[in-house]
Amino acid sequence: MKKIGFIDLDTMHARSFLPRLNAIPDILVTHVFDRARVRGPEETRKFCCDFNVTSCESTEELADCTDGVMILSADWNTHFDDLKLMIEIGTPAFCDKPLVGSLHECNALVELCKKYQTPLLCGSGWRWNKQIQTAHQKFKDDEIHNLFICSPNGFFYYGIHAIECLLGILGPGITWVKTERHEGDEGTLVAIGHRRGGSARVMLRAPFFYRDIHFSVNGTPHNVSITSADIHDGICSEFSKMVRTGKAIGTMAEYTEPVKTMLAIEQSIRTGKQVSVDENILVREIIDTGFMKKYIAGYEASLKK
Repeated sequence: MKKIGFIDLDTMHARSFLPRLNAIPDILVTHVFDRARVRGPEETRKFCCDFNVTSCESTEELADCTDGVMILSADWNTHFDDLKLMIEIGTPAFCDKPLVGSLHECNALVELCKKYQTPLLCGSGWRWNKQIQTAHQKFKDDEIHNLFICSPNGFFYYGIHAIECLLGILGPGITWVKTERHEGDEGTLVAIGHRRGGSARVMLRAPFFYRDIHFSVNGTPHNVSITSADIHDGICSEFSKMVRTGKAIGTMAEYTEPVKTMLAIEQSIRTGKQVSVDENILVREIIDTGFMKKYIAGYEASLKK
């Protein structure tokens, strides 16, 4: 039996992932380390009681007790240290999106993974799900045109879903970005260049929400639809497979590509110019000092509805 631990219960992912993981043969969620920054210590106690899970006092203790760890913190600023520990001690880990928020952390993770061979899964279920990966395999030798993906809500925390999804369909290899329209909360439309050619756009902070991904191949329109269940099933399936086999689905260079792309988009918004993702990214970090305060306020408001 492979024992799984969770770091932080900030989002609804923990309660969604646990029953999915426990339904997989030889996988059982047994421990949690929760900083209780969002839902408070009462949720930690309730979670442990509801699912017969043991609360740990540190990430080190959690890693000692388990065979695999899922880093589920909403605050991407804590991801690097948590993931670095798992990499160095060899504990297979999943890190939820956004993986990190700076170019320095991206590069440091790539170097760490060259030194240690710890299997990792990072990023969004918009990328790592059966529907998107099936589309990738089906059209991997074709030039895809008019690919359009949108994501609502926060620019970085939620917008990165669209970039992850695009990479899921096209594979690694975003070369440049160019902001075509930036209207704040009314949406940011970005053209994306990819090594495969074709054409792609994403709408970040879209004033609407749907998970239908549209594109054309040889003039024929196609679309892929994904649900929340698809997204969560995909993460849990790939993570459990990795823990059992010791083989990761991707590399750290692939996992950090969405973050680098978002940094390039931020630069394009500021300059109005096309920005290469491989070089000349002058925006080194996504700084959103008020994000966690807004996130916690949003959660507290949801309790009053």
